[in-house]
Amino acid sequence: MSAVRAAVPPGSSKGGALRGPHGSRSRGGGLSGFHRLHASNPDRSRGAPGRSVDLGEESLLSQNSERETSAAASQGPGASSSLESDENVDAERSNSKINTNDTTAENTQTTLESESVPQTSPPPFAAGNTGAVVGNTPLLDLSRLSKAENVKILAKMEFLNPTGSIKDRIALHMISRAESEGKIKPGVTTIVASTSGNTGCSVAMVCALKGYDYIVITSKKCSEEKRGSMRAFGGQVIIADDGLAADHPEHYVNLESTLCEQNENYFGIDQYENQHNPEAYYTSLGPEIWQQTRGRVTHFVAGGSTGGTVTGTGAYLKHVSDNQVQVLMPDPVGSVIFEHWAKHVPENELQASGYKVEGVGKDSIPGTLDLSFVDAMISVTDKQSIQMCQTLSSTAGALVGGSSGLNVYAAVELSKELGRQNPSREFTIVTVLPDSGLKYLSKIYNQTWCEENGFMDDECDPQDEVNRSRCRDTAVPRASATEVDDDLAAEENKSPLFSREVANAFLKDAADILTEYAAAEDVHVVDDTSGGNSNSGNGSGGGGGGNSNSNNSNSNNEQEDNDETSPLLSSSSYNAPIVSTTALGGGTNPAFPRAKLADPATPIPPVITLASPEEIDAAYRERASMSLSLLANGGGGSHTTDKLLEALKVTLDMSARTHHPLFLNQLYSGVDPIGLAGEWLTAATNTNVHTYEVAPVFTLIEREVLAKMASIWLADPDEVTSVAKPTTNRKSSFQKFLSSSEAADPMPTPSAENSLDDAVACAPPHDGLFVPGGSISNMYGMLLARHRADPEYVNRGAYGAPRLVAFVSDQAHYSFSKTAGVMGLGRDNVWSVESDASGAMIPDALERSIEKAVAEGATPFFVGATAATTVMGAFDPFVSIREICDRHSFTPAGASEDERVPIWMHVDAAWGGMYFMSPKLRKQTLRGAERADSLTWNPHKMMNMPLTCSVILTREPGSLQAMNASNAAYLFQPDKNFVEYDLGDRSIQCGRKADAFKLWLAWKAKGDLGWCLEVEHVNALGEGLERMIMDQQATSSVAGCSFEGRFLMATPRSCTNVCFWYIPPRLVGELDMHIVTVDSMGEPVSPVSLVGVPDELRSEIDGVAPKIKDRMQRMAGDGSALIGFQRNKGLPNFFRLVLPGGKGLSDEVLLRMLKRMDELGKDL
Repeated sequence: MSAVRAAVPPGSSKGGALRGPHGSRSRGGGLSGFHRLHASNPDRSRGAPGRSVDLGEESLLSQNSERETSAAASQGPGASSSLESDENVDAERSNSKINTNDTTAENTQTTLESESVPQTSPPPFAAGNTGAVVGNTPLLDLSRLSKAENVKILAKMEFLNPTGSIKDRIALHMISRAESEGKIKPGVTTIVASTSGNTGCSVAMVCALKGYDYIVITSKKCSEEKRGSMRAFGGQVIIADDGLAADHPEHYVNLESTLCEQNENYFGIDQYENQHNPEAYYTSLGPEIWQQTRGRVTHFVAGGSTGGTVTGTGAYLKHVSDNQVQVLMPDPVGSVIFEHWAKHVPENELQASGYKVEGVGKDSIPGTLDLSFVDAMISVTDKQSIQMCQTLSSTAGALVGGSSGLNVYAAVELSKELGRQNPSREFTIVTVLPDSGLKYLSKIYNQTWCEENGFMDDECDPQDEVNRSRCRDTAVPRASATEVDDDLAAEENKSPLFSREVANAFLKDAADILTEYAAAEDVHVVDDTSGGNSNSGNGSGGGGGGNSNSNNSNSNNEQEDNDETSPLLSSSSYNAPIVSTTALGGGTNPAFPRAKLADPATPIPPVITLASPEEIDAAYRERASMSLSLLANGGGGSHTTDKLLEALKVTLDMSARTHHPLFLNQLYSGVDPIGLAGEWLTAATNTNVHTYEVAPVFTLIEREVLAKMASIWLADPDEVTSVAKPTTNRKSSFQKFLSSSEAADPMPTPSAENSLDDAVACAPPHDGLFVPGGSISNMYGMLLARHRADPEYVNRGAYGAPRLVAFVSDQAHYSFSKTAGVMGLGRDNVWSVESDASGAMIPDALERSIEKAVAEGATPFFVGATAATTVMGAFDPFVSIREICDRHSFTPAGASEDERVPIWMHVDAAWGGMYFMSPKLRKQTLRGAERADSLTWNPHKMMNMPLTCSVILTREPGSLQAMNASNAAYLFQPDKNFVEYDLGDRSIQCGRKADAFKLWLAWKAKGDLGWCLEVEHVNALGEGLERMIMDQQATSSVAGCSFEGRFLMATPRSCTNVCFWYIPPRLVGELDMHIVTVDSMGEPVSPVSLVGVPDELRSEIDGVAPKIKDRMQRMAGDGSALIGFQRNKGLPNFFRLVLPGGKGLSDEVLLRMLKRMDELGKDL
């Protein structure tokens, strides 16, 4: 804002009563509290009753058009102007009352009738060039739309600028300023501009005038009319995909900076950050309004996209009027500016949604918008804006765009409020009509388009409920739990929740506690305003300072109304991952903001302070007046709701904070907020997904999610080259790849017209279920394999059955062994196959084991491969394993020799399944997994769904029903409605939770792209931590921290598992005599071999990790991190750090963790 503020003389009270969105907004004009307006469509009558307002030629209020007078005015409020020297007007202005509710104030405003404006000579016929006629637009009197006799509404006809848009002002000004500053040169420089449409047309026009080549980048949402205008001036127009996240490298705004970085002769307009943008309005539009109204303007109304209009014009009018002109900013429903200003939502928590009005609103706060000049805001729906456009065309002969409708709608609402508050004072509202309706003939003025979007008179406003929720006060008064408990004190024998009212209050208070915990500020809030030379990406959600390698991108202000546009792809989510390393193949990932915990001055809140059972029970007694025991006092008695709420708090305080960024102990972490909402809903409905009739929605959703996951799993990795971008009615992420698969005929594409059955049919053949955990999913996989090997086993039992042998890696999950015991196979018949140094199964060892089993007369029937082992994170060689399974086929029990089948291949991807969501990582780690017969995938691990959320998938349709069906007559009657949808008989259980819903809801929020960004980010964090440890092995320090080689890689990093030792200083010298930490080229070695290290020294190393972890939990009392340790493959205890999610994490945070470990271990 430097350019605008420089024009305000020192000592000016630009703030005055205007102290930004959180300061006082009670100066005159009745705007206090106006941000809560959410009225329905305005009265679209031709005029107020009893009024006759002529809208003839005299209503086009033209200012003095002599260019030298206009130029003088544009120099600022101090410039001389014959129209500003009216002493009477100045005297009246200075004496006017601020408080509009003061009905005793003398009316000092002179009515601005159109005939009172002196007629001036027309401008010269020959203007020189098109640029010379930019600005100086006339005012249109729209007072017949006013809701109060004492309020005039005037509108600047900005659509009369050469390209039909207000943006001509900034294009001419910004390019002229760049020329004067020597940044560009005709014939050499190519101007590049990202635009939603209008700025692109204006830039193209100015470039044509001044002799510059230009490239304009817009999105597919931009109307054809605008695209044609941009091309008409002779330059290049690039049409980018729409619906992309603001931080996506192919977002149209980001393409501008990318092109300029790659070409030294390219100059980016950067309209969302360029402070010459608001300066253009400060020096032109503001002075024009002041002149044309002879200083009688009392209110200025303008929406914002870049914010230049409302900032620059508002700044000028406030300065020249000594802060008496007030500014109202309308914002479309779907934009984030209203929530930020009116509800004080922090920038990093803002979440935009789709809307149809073009060229106004935003999904982040632009750098050219200064909200301290805004006195009030109003939320406006698409329908309200578009119907006002139609009103203007039919009553005022003004064919204007959607942002004009939004502005005028707000002005009309303001007139009603001003007339109500102070009917004795006259007001003059000035707004702007930013662009021409000729640009929107295919939309706003197209009946079919309006009907499709619900904008006709006889239809409900599709955004009405959202708008009401948006404008609703954040704090809804209700009786507190304490007040309720007072009434219950005398009723000792009744439960405190015996009444609906009390239960309602209790649940709301409980929800507040749980929400505050899940979105804990001290853990998840990011510091987007911090400076410093950080490699962390500063995302579009905030104005993070520092010398970052990433670009602060500006988001499209014209998002499609798309249910798959993710509110969690931006930094606005509390648990959005924080990135500082390459997540998309190069450079920093701009999708995620800087981690708060990266700041060394920020205390690290505890993950856990481990307490004894006695200490935990004492905490409940002291704080909640209850014991943990249920055996005494009849179970504890009827505790009041305040004690029950306190018990919730004690429980949370004494538990491990799995949502903490440094909870790195398990293969799960804090939950995704959308998934948590889904979990709460399924708990509230308390139903069972066994039959359609008791869970119709959840049954359909489970079918859909299974089809989606099967489509992803079974896709050919060579065909998966990118993640599909969210668009309306698009194919699911991998359907386009499945349609070309050689393994199946081309499949139909689901569309809005297809039934749900058709949509599921687009997936490859599959079967599946949501099951209670990965261990149970692995059990299903082994049961399916046994059923193919011996179909009669489920009826006959083990008697007379062939000896079946299963094979798993020595690093596989222990659930395979447990399953063998439960299913009667016998744990001795699960053979452990040797793995290599990375923890991956050795194919030759598998083949030798199979041959040995055959030689012993057994039937090898099952191979359990692993995608990311629990300890080392290793991915087994799936292609080789599949080939071995095919090579060693066998004849199932009761089948003929010509009915041989291959060994069943199951992939336990409970931990590594998320890697399917990244085409890059999938090819690196999961090649061949798509050829497996069944798959375990746990979304409650790296996808951060609430526990439990686990899936078993198989490529054999109907196999689960064939194996498990019992046809229970009381549940699965064949003559019930929709019995074909029942899922219950596929399961080994009766009851099953609706675990699919939370994943479905989160998928709708993120889309495939959101999952891709998250998994690539967390994988990059693992790579970054590995690199830190290896760098200090080679150089003794990392990022300025001298560790002297005290951290050593224990195993090769796989997945996001990083295994390392900490060596106390007293052991470093002795250990260095036995190990090699760098190779002959000076490169760090990973892992560091302990071969040859004396047993006594290995024993000392073995005891280090448990002691440091104990200090982290209890002795140090800080609980700063929770990290596991492990002995494995004959190695002494090493730290096993896993990254199940990247929320709140960056390289800097992980470096702080290493420093803390070093502090706690130095004296060991």
